[in-house]
Amino acid sequence: MSVLTEEILSIIPRFFDGGAGPSHDDLTRLFVRFGLNKADPAEPGTPVGKVKRLRAVLAYAIEEGPGAGGNLVRAIVDQLRAHGAFRESSETFAGPDLIASLRDAFRHEGFDLDAAGNLRPTLFENFAIHQKESEGADVKWNDSINGRQLDVAIRFQFGLHTYLTVIECRHSDKAIEATDVDAFATKSRDANANKAIMVTSSRYQTGCFRVAERHAIDLYTLKQIDDLPEDLFLPETIAGAAIWRIALVTSTSGGEIRLPDEEPSRLQFIIQHARLSYEGQTRSLADVIERIISSSSRELSREERKYRAGFSTLRPLSRCRISTTPLSRNASSFVH
Repeated sequence: MSVLTEEILSIIPRFFDGGAGPSHDDLTRLFVRFGLNKADPAEPGTPVGKVKRLRAVLAYAIEEGPGAGGNLVRAIVDQLRAHGAFRESSETFAGPDLIASLRDAFRHEGFDLDAAGNLRPTLFENFAIHQKESEGADVKWNDSINGRQLDVAIRFQFGLHTYLTVIECRHSDKAIEATDVDAFATKSRDANANKAIMVTSSRYQTGCFRVAERHAIDLYTLKQIDDLPEDLFLPETIAGAAIWRIALVTSTSGGEIRLPDEEPSRLQFIIQHARLSYEGQTRSLADVIERIISSSSRELSREERKYRAGFSTLRPLSRCRISTTPLSRNASSFVH
């Protein structure tokens, strides 16, 4: 994905007409930061307008450093937002027409510029990013880590550890080359990412998959479809249950152990890995729940109920209290 094109180059400098926008010093710092100051026509003692400076540097970046130029455009948009260019109540508001032109130019490249001036890839609107946000993950678009620009960075807590997933999105008709994947591997390693994902709206060349496998990078191709294929649906409706709260209650004292359910992924981990033992027998909590669902699916309701889950012996180990929501859907039964 590129945020620096000829169209964007023609629009960005217009935010600085008449001396508007961030200062000359701000521009100088950005040019130096991204290594593009060599193209800056401004010299000591020679006054040059901000519009001319921007056009010269961005034109140079398109030909010689599109990556650095893209980072510069993102930083300029951040500066414009901080100066009130996208805020109607601000004296430095750039005007609806100019903002609309920039928004359209970004949209052509697969980016969305919202009303507040936040720039993010539209490619991920349906890529479960917003779901991760709702689950408590810290999602940042156009993030910078250790000097590396990242399209999407997702940080989430699991137990005592914080994990980082980085995503590179490429919205282009050009096929992704092996060198692109290799460069992303270096970038994700520099960012100390635990997981790296690349998504493209085009396709991958054959060599990409060998590189991705070597660096444990997941490759995805994103396509828009209007209708779901028929083979995704099962020929019959299968009953299922969405489990959202679990507590174990001992059959003798009635003591209760409620499993943490603030994070769905944590609850699912406990269900899959917790083990219940009784008189030499061991069974996973997932097995216990599956038995309850398979034998009581018609009795499940939205109300909290208690279900008895015993081993093969006559004496039960415990009772498992499960809060459920009954489902009827074209999908396999599952436990969350």
